Amino acid sequence: MTLKLIGGTLAAVGFFFIAGAMGSDCDGKCMENALGMMELLKWMGIGLATMVTGIVIYMKGD
Repeated sequence: MTLKLIGGTLAAVGFFFIAGAMGSDCDGKCMENALGMMELLKWMGIGLATMVTGIVIYMKGD
């Protein structure tokens, strides 16, 4: 039960990392606040790794 809770939480946090990184694009209206391409890819990679780790932990949970 505990591993499923931890895994599910990590998967949700990873999803929000990815959604937040993609939401930083503002169609050119706020370029001074937008993320650069490398920073965007970094945060998407962190989110994807967190999500995959959470899913693996969730699947291994009892």
